[in-house]
Amino acid sequence: QAEKKAQEEAEAARIVAEAKAREEAEEARIAAEKKAEAEAEAIRIAAEKKTREEAEEARIQAEKKAQEEAEAEAIRIAAEKKAQEEAETARLAEEKRAQEEAEAARIAAEKAAAEKKAQEEAEAARIVAETKVREEAEEA
Repeated sequence: QAEKKAQEEAEAARIVAEAKAREEAEEARIAAEKKAEAEAEAIRIAAEKKTREEAEEARIQAEKKAQEEAEAEAIRIAAEKKAQEEAETARLAEEKRAQEEAEAARIAAEKAAAEKKAQEEAEAARIVAETKVREEAEEA
């Protein structure tokens, strides 16, 4: 009877040990699953964060490039405007110089014509005076 009791206790202990082993294995499996899920979630979050950071960096670079291009365009437009203004200033100065030269030439021509007229009048007056002197001498 003691042997039978010992067998029953051994059987009961084996059953308890198997049940305990199954429980521990199930708990270990659940814990491993939870750990794997937590690691996968951490990896997913890190990947999302990296993607967001890369997208933000790309956006900042694109904005910077657009701003640099806009500044270069503004500089090009300002240089073009300055060149146009300088060309216009030079054209106006050339026009003014040409007008001044034409005016000076006109004045010189008028002066030369006036001098010639004065000489002709002086010559005519001299001839008249000479003729008058001859006539008076003749009469005398």
